[in-house]
Formats: sequence, C-alpha cells, structure tokens
Amino acid sequence: MFKTKTVFVVGAGGSYELGLPLGDELKETIAKKVNFHVDYHSRILGNRELYSTICSHCNGGTDLNNFNLAGRNMTLALPLALSIDNYLHTHSDNEKAVLLGKMVIVQSILEAEKKSKIYFDNQNNIDFSKALDSWHNIFCQILTERSDKNDLEKIFENITFITFNYDRCIEHYLALWLEIYIHISRADAQSLVNHMTIIHPYGKVGSLGWQSGSTCRMKVDFGQNLTGNSLLKAASNIRTFTEKNYNAGEAMHIHALLKDAQRIVYLGFSFGEMNMDLIRMNSEHCDISDYTKKIVGTALGISPNDLDVIKQTINLHYFGTKGRLTFGNVEHERLFSPPYYPNDPKLEDLSCYEFFKQNSRVLSS
Repeated sequence: MFKTKTVFVVGAGGSYELGLPLGDELKETIAKKVNFHVDYHSRILGNRELYSTICSHCNGGTDLNNFNLAGRNMTLALPLALSIDNYLHTHSDNEKAVLLGKMVIVQSILEAEKKSKIYFDNQNNIDFSKALDSWHNIFCQILTERSDKNDLEKIFENITFITFNYDRCIEHYLALWLEIYIHISRADAQSLVNHMTIIHPYGKVGSLGWQSGSTCRMKVDFGQNLTGNSLLKAASNIRTFTEKNYNAGEAMHIHALLKDAQRIVYLGFSFGEMNMDLIRMNSEHCDISDYTKKIVGTALGISPNDLDVIKQTINLHYFGTKGRLTFGNVEHERLFSPPYYPNDPKLEDLSCYEFFKQNSRVLSS
C-alpha cells in the first residue's frame, strides 16, 4: 500500500511497456492511414474504414476533397512534426484537419489497445505472463503488499493518476490484475478501480463499459473496432492540447491534487511545454511546507542540459518565483532564480519498469 499521498503524471512512455506506441510510431501509423488517393486500379489507398466514415460525414463534393487534401498534407508533414498533437496545433484553423486527426487518433489508439499485451479475446482466460515486465505489475504489488483481502476499499486512498494518454491501459490493467490476484469477482475488482482518481486532461477514446462517474459518457470496450458514426462520435471524446477547452473545474481539481500531494511521480512523460503548462500551479508564491514535496520519475533519453531546463520549469510551475519563509512572527519573501530553486527533482534515465524496480521501497514508504 502507498502510505504517502502520491500523484502519478503519466505520458506515452507509461503505456509503451504494454505495447502502445510512442509519438514517432503513432505519427507513422497515422501518416499511412490518412494518405487518401486512388491508385491505377481505382482502389482507395489509406484506411478504408476511416475514408468511408469521412464520405458518410460530408456526403461527397467539396467537403470530401478538403478532407482528402487534409489527409495528404498530413501524410507529407507528419515525419517533420514533433507529434501529431503539435501538427494539429499548428493547423488548428483547419477544421477538416483537426477532425480527421482526432478520428485517426481514436482509431489508432483502439487498434493499439487490441494489439497490446493486456488485450484478451476471451476475458475468462486472462494471462498476464506477457505483461510482467511493465511498471503496472510492480505498482499493483506495492498497492496490495500490506492489504487485507477484507479491507480493500482503502488501497487507492493515497493514489491519483493524471494521464495524458487517450488509452485506458491503467484502469483496464488494474481491474484485471486485482481480479486475478485477489480472487474476487470481476464486478468487485472493477468497483474498486472505480474508486481510484484517474484524470485524462485531454479525454480518452471512451469509457470502459464498467466505468462510472466519468466525464466521458460514451462506452467503448478495450480495443473495440469503431466505424462510421461511432468513430465520429468517439472523436469528440478527445481534445488535442490546441483546443484548451478542458473543464475549468477539472483543471482546478488537478492543481489541488498536485498541491496536496506529498510525492509527484512522472512516468514516461516527455515534459512538453503545453502539457507542463496545463498542470502548473498558477501561483507566484509557495509556502515553506511545499518545499518538502518529493518530485521523482523517469527521464529516459533526456540529455543533462535539457534535464536542467525541465527541473527549472518544474520548480517554477510548482513553487513560483517567490517563497514565504516565517521567522518568529515575521514573514519574509525569498526570490527564486536560476540556478537556485527550493526543490531538486530526482528524474532518472530509466524506463518506467526499471524505475519501479529500483524505487519500490521508496514509493511504498
């Protein structure tokens, strides 16, 4: 069980160990899907299901031509883009490109869920043997280490997830793992996970059939194949960081959770500027009690120079530029500026799995 109030901030690397794509692989997949054109044999190239959905949506004509053009332009440009989200941000004034981008993201993520290590055709024959080398397994081991089978309602009380991924790997994995390990019914395991706080700031491809209390009301099974109007509807479940139309109350909730957390753990997070801005604390000041907040996580493949900038950004976003220090009854302000900051985040050049292996005792303390 986790004894300390902990917020996990999860990026694409957090799902990678289960077989979900990172940014470059996702870009490559999307570029192939939206490369719409007709070959010499009058065959539609690109993804036919996606193309059929577009045809039904726009009823041919100029709209269809604009979608086709948006797809071909996306195919040419994506190898140059930092990510599909960055590309859609650049072209946020092109409604056809944004809608097409969101549909193909949903389709690609659902296909990736189906190809993942935790997709099971027969839900009564679950085998986790291929998914043991992921951080999720060690997380669950920590979660249940000192837990009594008859007192499971509290296992998630110190845990919050903020995941920037559109997939549902975390909740799907946890529910199945608890069912198998604790020997409880699927409904009871799902009910336990429903008590966990997990926030998708940019939405998700849909809520799993058993999830309740989600802001996303559309139910989509893990790895489900969506076509036609269902795919079009699911595209409205997700938001790119361009749109910035996330719920203001949800943003305040995120900030409150981060402020209240004693430990913040970054997992497979790329520390992109727009994502970092979303979870910043929006305050110029911090109290001295905030300085003890433990900030740890992964920074796989990030150079030392970039890591220094990331640490400065984390401090600026969480602790502001000024700190309040009280001596006796007099409050003083301390101005923070590089290279001095009140907190030194411990971000390690490790995969998420290796990070959990090397820090399991630390995380459970």
